Amino acid sequence: MIYVLPGSHAVNIVTILSVAGEFSSASSRLLGNEALIRRTIRSMCKPQEILMGDMKYSGQLLSVSGRGALKSVRLRKWAYPVLKELEADEYYKKTFGSKRFTGCIKNKDRNYRVAECLMMFLRSGIEFRPYMLPKLQNQEMKIVVPIKPSFYLAKDLKKLDKDSLPKTQFTRVTGMLFIGRKPYAVYNTRGSLMKWNGAGENKTIENLQSIARMNAARDDLDAAIMFYGNEKTAIDTVRDIRANEHLDLGFINIYQKIHFIPLGDIGVRQLQLFLRPKWWEKVISYLFEDNGEPIGYFNHDAVIDGMEILCFLDGDVTRLIRFKNAVMTNKNRFGIVCFPHQEKIIKEFFEIEIPLTVVSMEKVEKIISGEAE
Repeated sequence: MIYVLPGSHAVNIVTILSVAGEFSSASSRLLGNEALIRRTIRSMCKPQEILMGDMKYSGQLLSVSGRGALKSVRLRKWAYPVLKELEADEYYKKTFGSKRFTGCIKNKDRNYRVAECLMMFLRSGIEFRPYMLPKLQNQEMKIVVPIKPSFYLAKDLKKLDKDSLPKTQFTRVTGMLFIGRKPYAVYNTRGSLMKWNGAGENKTIENLQSIARMNAARDDLDAAIMFYGNEKTAIDTVRDIRANEHLDLGFINIYQKIHFIPLGDIGVRQLQLFLRPKWWEKVISYLFEDNGEPIGYFNHDAVIDGMEILCFLDGDVTRLIRFKNAVMTNKNRFGIVCFPHQEKIIKEFFEIEIPLTVVSMEKVEKIISGEAE
């Protein structure tokens, strides 16, 4: 017997699958305690009595198929009553009801990328369920996007401009995140270097910017959030972005800011910082006091005793690249403020001994909440 309770791991798993269709078994750790999540998935794969509110019936909620990196978790037909209770049944039927999930690695990988983003958003308190969000449109300029943090799937956004679909259907973007209606493109490299199609991504960004303008009155899609699976992937990606910075359609020339966030518990906490009003200004003011520079004007955030200091706590690799270019060219004295999980990425990227000031996530959270001493 399994009890499907609001806010439970079982409901979270069904919610993710109602939007993504499938997720990698290896990604289950992103939903919380890995051992507990895996135990819940095994339980949901067994035929048994299912209890949810006043509803009681017998069936099997999940199936797990495939091997290794392609081992997928999916819903079974007995999950439909649960989907209906979650108001997700119509969306799921329309999106996945008659779909046969193929063994195509590219299709699976894209589904996995999306699902992992959704897991990060679920734990961060960001709404991502299409059936709970206002429907976007491209007919007139009006405020449709809610003020609360919200994520819209790329596959749903592309349907708003069917004429451009052939040009953008292979884009790597997983969707668009709105924080206080400020738009961010969202990517997920998972555990490998992401192949970049500059022309396709540039066209996609034009379409997303038009959608943001029509639905959020925002014309500033200049930032991206990029999730990564491990330090090696992050390091390889930073080097690849820098190697292609001279290209007109290179990643760094399409986005002014690219925030790197790791998949996992620490990444959830880093992502949640972005949801706090004026968090960046508060951190800069606390760390540097009167030595802070005007936000966004320089490649550094402060000058202390002639040393240029970059604050990398937001994970913005475009500033990291520009900062390295500037200080290495001018041979200035410099230092960087970072989180512990960013330390190795910075050292590998600079390839020289650099002064680092490592700040804990707990410290930054206290600074933002006004509890830091």
